[in-house]
Amino acid sequence: MTSVTTTCRDLSELTSGAQLACRLLFQECYKDGIFDIFITETYRSQGRQNYLYEQGRTTRFQSYMDKI
Repeated sequence: MTSVTTTCRDLSELTSGAQLACRLLFQECYKDGIFDIFITETYRSQGRQNYLYEQGRTTRFQSYMDKI
């Protein structure tokens, strides 16, 4: 089990249909000359989802407007 603070980018964690969709997306992007592409997150456990949700509820992020 991975930590809730760690992002999973392993395509093998996806269903076979989702893996195929990702590979087809990559192929189409490469054909169009787009090479700087990646999947930001594949599998997200409920624990990680809870962690991210709470982070957005309990952590005060400084926005651009806060800085001026």
